[in-house]
Amino acid sequence: MVEKHLGEELDETSLGYLALRLGWLNRVGRDKRGDSIFAFYHATFQDYFAALAVEDWDYFLPKDHCDRPVAGKQYRIFEPQWKQVILLWLGREDVVEEKKEGFIRAFVEFEDGSMGLYWFHAVFLAAAGIGEFKTCSQVDVVNAIVKQIVKWGFGYYNQEKQEWWGYFNQIQKDARETIFQTDRKRAVQELYQMLEHPQCHEYPRRLAVYTLREIGQGNQTAISGLIKILETAEDKYTRVE
Repeated sequence: MVEKHLGEELDETSLGYLALRLGWLNRVGRDKRGDSIFAFYHATFQDYFAALAVEDWDYFLPKDHCDRPVAGKQYRIFEPQWKQVILLWLGREDVVEEKKEGFIRAFVEFEDGSMGLYWFHAVFLAAAGIGEFKTCSQVDVVNAIVKQIVKWGFGYYNQEKQEWWGYFNQIQKDARETIFQTDRKRAVQELYQMLEHPQCHEYPRRLAVYTLREIGQGNQTAISGLIKILETAEDKYTRVE
């Protein structure tokens, strides 16, 4: 397959020969027939070329999905090996923005008929996606995604119960990891608002402080929020953080 697309490896005028000389492709062994087995220098190469080969996001998520799997279609958005390909596809400059925005909106509106278990995963991927697709004009969608991720990661104030509520540990963990991949400017704004809430518990506050420290470098909102916490937090460990 390599020789079909890049030319014979022993032909010094072929792309295959040059790719091997550069170390962009590497010979990693031979199969039972004695033919060479090749691998990319880094998985990012194969992910990038895979992203270039995808014309429409229907390849990742069937456009005719309703609330149950479409027969005969693959849902690659739920296969971890496709995540980087999807993010690289969203970062492509030659894909029109309307297509990308339709893809992002399909994530947010995804229905699975199973108590939203797959919806969580779809929103996590959408949050990472807008980190790549920074020119998304769907401001309301982007804000809703980031707000939801912060809520899942750090909890929220339940008005009915009059107390701070959190989500399952794995959801919290995945959400906090996703914050580092999404639109950081909007994430900082949401975290700042959460820290402003008088009922926010000390543990999520401390986690939010750590996150702001990591993603808010050079951001005046983050700096102001950290200074305010330093001045007002009663917990000494939060102040140290």
